[in-house]
Amino acid sequence: MNMTDVVRQVTRLVGDEYETQVQKTDILDWANEYIMLLARDAEFNQLLFSQQYTSTTPGLPLPVQFIGEKRVTFNDVPLDKTSLTELDNIGGNPIASTSEVTHFYMWGNYIWLWPTPANTGTLNMWYVGAVNAVGDFDADLPLPLIYHKDVVRACVLRFREQSEDYEQLQAMNDEVSKLTAKIIHDQTFQSRETYPVVKPGPGDG
Repeated sequence: MNMTDVVRQVTRLVGDEYETQVQKTDILDWANEYIMLLARDAEFNQLLFSQQYTSTTPGLPLPVQFIGEKRVTFNDVPLDKTSLTELDNIGGNPIASTSEVTHFYMWGNYIWLWPTPANTGTLNMWYVGAVNAVGDFDADLPLPLIYHKDVVRACVLRFREQSEDYEQLQAMNDEVSKLTAKIIHDQTFQSRETYPVVKPGPGDG
């Protein structure tokens, strides 16, 4: 489905196929707004960031699309997340140590490793990313097919809100809320199965 399809379906559902009450640019804005919301809450845009990290690396800039990390490893060893405050509490110098890497933290749109690795290695981060806004009506929606109808429903909801059709608004709002909750629930369990975190045990070599 592309944005032209979304506009056609929305205007048909609200009975405004000649765009007397709503402009297609409004529908474009509403659709992009909901797509961004789904990218954040349903976590469908799952990406991998991989970079070399050295003893002199001043942190690595997070990807522009970054929303939140799901798993971070250094040389294939899973790391725990920490913060500057937690490092202060344990007396850890966030930049001076060169021991075995055990943690990562975020600061200033950068990801940092702690302790700083003595040798160069590979940092991998599995993360949820935003999607680019759609500006072309002929462009396909940047999300899985199963969510396309939800974008249409969300746009109809926004139209009801704009036209102050409160009875229809409440009914649509309940429907969209339930659908979004189901999407988030399903994606959460899928993500858990997709990104298992298995750390080596004490007796592992």
